[in-house]
Amino acid sequence: MTAIPSPPVPADESARLEALHSFCALDTPDDPRLDHLVQLATRLLDCPIALVSLLDSDRQWFKAKIGLDVTETPRRIAFCAYAILDDDIMIVEDALLDPRFAGNPLVTDAPHIRFYAGAPLISETGFRLGTLCVIDQKPRQFSEAQLNLLKELAQLAVDALDLHRIIAQTRQDNLARTRFLSSLSHELRTPLNAIMGFSEMILLQSPSDRIADYARAIHQGGTGLLQLVDDILDYGQIEAGERPMTLEAVDLDSAILAAVRQVRPLADRRQVHLKLMLPTLLTVQADKSALNQVLVHLLENAVKFTRAGGNVRVAAQVAETWGDDEWVHVTVTDTGIGIEPQTLARLGDPFLRPENAMTSSERGAGLGIALSRRLLQAMGGSVAFSSKPDHGTKVTLRLPLAKPTSGASLRPQSAPDTPRA
Repeated sequence: MTAIPSPPVPADESARLEALHSFCALDTPDDPRLDHLVQLATRLLDCPIALVSLLDSDRQWFKAKIGLDVTETPRRIAFCAYAILDDDIMIVEDALLDPRFAGNPLVTDAPHIRFYAGAPLISETGFRLGTLCVIDQKPRQFSEAQLNLLKELAQLAVDALDLHRIIAQTRQDNLARTRFLSSLSHELRTPLNAIMGFSEMILLQSPSDRIADYARAIHQGGTGLLQLVDDILDYGQIEAGERPMTLEAVDLDSAILAAVRQVRPLADRRQVHLKLMLPTLLTVQADKSALNQVLVHLLENAVKFTRAGGNVRVAAQVAETWGDDEWVHVTVTDTGIGIEPQTLARLGDPFLRPENAMTSSERGAGLGIALSRRLLQAMGGSVAFSSKPDHGTKVTLRLPLAKPTSGASLRPQSAPDTPRA
């Protein structure tokens, strides 16, 4: 058996491997851009095999391939291990005549390589990550034009890999930010609970009117901050894929009534009328806790941005049928100040601060809407907004129906314990 010489290791191997791993491309699903690229290479260069090969510490792994079934080979037999030693294209016109490859099992056995042309994939930082190579099972020569074409295709492969790196880095940055916010939120809960607890203790001591007003203001501010902290924690869990969801049949009538009861004290303080068109026999597929969270957030937003004497109306109906699937639309419509077009286009940004809020107290961080959108997506639903400045806002939740609704009807109501309009 002919001995196989070991390929040299680049002098910058440690840094090269670090650069390769920063692209987060190894052992990832197929990339349509790179798949198309190897197809182009085989057609334009008239070779049966084309590969985007990434050279890891002990293997070459094929990010894209055509004409070959395997996904990787040991590094010690990889032609790519030689091709990354130089910036120029490596050409092997007849592998049987090259002492580096004559005894290589990739030459003596399948895929029976005879001709190889590999252009190194060079990152912006100058590291050779692997190659775009074309292979034939007969000896060949390439013209200058063919070599230039292979080099251009290799640059396109580098661009596609760089896009992969940017996307992966963005995801990592977002995850790190989310985890930091979650950690910070956990740290904030303890002092906030203490502040709220002491304010309640002050109120129990029969203080003077002025001290009582201070204590109530402290408690109200603490409650708002605690809600914000909870929203950040929930948003962080969803972003990190750590929010548990239990999808089940949920009675929509009961879910809406429960959310309205939670929002009623706020509506009473602001003298906003809640009106309901409640469904009967409507059951949606949802996580009960998440659905409540969404309904409360959207109702609170509607109340906060509606002036005294205005209305917030909640209605629900089966509005869509796709094959055997039916969808329920829950609408929350207010007569409030509306949303500017530039703000409407950005709803869902967790750090959006509406510019047309009535007072600074209404100018929230936007987390409620962002969180609601993510929760609905996790339940297989969606949310849409329509609005005009000074003409109110309509929010439409779309949820899958859990069971047939024959006999469903609507009954107009005012919210429980809320004065009728």
